[in-house]
Amino acid sequence: GSGSGSGSGRSMSGTTATSASSSSPRPAKDADVPAIELSFKDVKAWVPNYKETQSDGTKAVVTRSILKGVSGTVRSGGLTMLMGASGAGKSTFFDVVAHRTSSGVHHSGSIKVNGREFTLEDFQNNAAYVTQDSFFVGDLTVRETLEFQCSLRLPTSIGADERRARVEDALALLRLVKYSSAKARDLNTANRKKLSIACAVLAKPLLLFCDEPTTSLDATTARSVIASLREVAAKRHVLIFCTIHQPSVHVFRMFDTALVMALGQMAYEGPVAELVPRLAAAGHECPTDTNPADFVIELLSAKYSDTARVEAVQGVIDSLRASSGASDARGDSADEAAEGQRLEGSNRPNPLSLVWHLFRRDLRVATRNEKALQANIGQSIMLGLVLGFLYFQSPRNQAGANDRVGYMFLVSANSMFLSIQSSIMIAVSERAVFLKEVSEGSYNSLEYLVAKALVLIPFQALYTALFAATGYFIVGLQSDFINWLHFALLLFLVSLCGSAFGLMISVATGDVATANALTPAIGIPAMLFSGFVVSVNSIPVWLRWIRYISMVRYSLSGLMINELDGLTFKCLDSERLPSGACPISTGAKLLEDLKATENGKELWPRYVGLCCIYVLALVSAYIVMVYKAQKAKRG
Repeated sequence: GSGSGSGSGRSMSGTTATSASSSSPRPAKDADVPAIELSFKDVKAWVPNYKETQSDGTKAVVTRSILKGVSGTVRSGGLTMLMGASGAGKSTFFDVVAHRTSSGVHHSGSIKVNGREFTLEDFQNNAAYVTQDSFFVGDLTVRETLEFQCSLRLPTSIGADERRARVEDALALLRLVKYSSAKARDLNTANRKKLSIACAVLAKPLLLFCDEPTTSLDATTARSVIASLREVAAKRHVLIFCTIHQPSVHVFRMFDTALVMALGQMAYEGPVAELVPRLAAAGHECPTDTNPADFVIELLSAKYSDTARVEAVQGVIDSLRASSGASDARGDSADEAAEGQRLEGSNRPNPLSLVWHLFRRDLRVATRNEKALQANIGQSIMLGLVLGFLYFQSPRNQAGANDRVGYMFLVSANSMFLSIQSSIMIAVSERAVFLKEVSEGSYNSLEYLVAKALVLIPFQALYTALFAATGYFIVGLQSDFINWLHFALLLFLVSLCGSAFGLMISVATGDVATANALTPAIGIPAMLFSGFVVSVNSIPVWLRWIRYISMVRYSLSGLMINELDGLTFKCLDSERLPSGACPISTGAKLLEDLKATENGKELWPRYVGLCCIYVLALVSAYIVMVYKAQKAKRG
């Protein structure tokens, strides 16, 4: 997926930083396009309270140093790669520069763009980050994906014509025009990577960070992706900074500048073409039949537990530094040359606009998934008919009175479980996209939750109306339209509660199987404390409070009051009590026996109770979303 960085082609006042050396000719820069220089000085990173295994097998709490005063410069106009062996500190350094440090990692040092401190706000306004994984909403086409990303990344001041022009430009730049009508799920891995880059360049960022853009690609497709990045760098003059893990020979040579890390230090900073000759000059000749990247990584690879190897690698680092000169001096002069230049801010789309665009996307995806929509409609009608004929024309006798209560309990529980499961199916499939886009700053958890809750309302209303229309009158419940409307509204609110809890479970778990396994943890207590399965008097006093957060309780009591209040029931002589009265003579008597009217016979407290549970479910979902999003940001 593509990283955040919204802006509208923000510029920087004229700086004249020199472009990095290139292994291939570069087109001349446009006069109005500023040069960008990212400099970093004495960047350190460490993990305090790290539990380290000692030689004798015991654990000791130490401060683990990851980065040891890294300094250097990255310039626009070419491709810069960051490479290093596992444990060299490459990923940590990249995350520090891109303001994406993992939880528990502390860091210090100076990071500047054109001589000014590069803050998180600057990153969000002027940079974009392309992650290894390319997650998109599969039912949207490539063009629709880019159009939606325009809505998220560009300020509202940019008109429709400019947005369309940017989409067309991104499609052409990344050579995705012929795939513009293809759904995102049908793209191969290389084109998904290109789509991620296309999303990132829509806002015309000044800096583009790419985390291992060739991961999971074969040699040919990796070259294709890097070629696309070279074209972006050449035509947009963006500062492009990539991490690369064991590139092929061809990919290695397609980069202009290399930053090579080892032992948490910057071992080399300079042109790719000069890396192997400088190693040779230091006495480390790369065999002609060996990939230079593999040779460099192997030469600088060392485990801290192997003291001899660490000393050898440190010797290579020192010799490379001696041959290339002090990077600190270059960083200082760059800062002085660029001092006074400033990154400009941008106008982020307002929250209501973001909610609207998220709502439109979710609505489009939901209506486009015709099979799921038809299945839910068919399920609502079929269950309405099955339960309707099961309780067909329930008579107003003793058995009919109990059947009415049983029917209303079943429809309440059914609405709850079906809405939880349908919400799970939708939310789990979108979870990765949500976490990616929220971690990038495209929108926040609240905006996503509001849009998702809004888009579920019309569908839950449709399913509930179809269910109520097919089963209600077959059962023979009160035929007054107002009674039917209350019946449908109560079930609708239960469905909304269930869908909100489904969102919470989905975001928390991330897979359908686990989410479905946890569904009973929500549904079973709601049923047990509804007052139907276990009477209130039989529930231990210290557990009775749970009934106040049971959505089935509020729905069931409301349905029973709506149906039973005012009804009378007959009984056979054999069913009469010794006093001659029927066990259930009126609906009011049955309501009293079931303690359905302990808070009165008005329906509004039931509506209020369900609305409160709905809000509680949404708040719970929001808390889980925020936690998961923060965890995703920290890596």
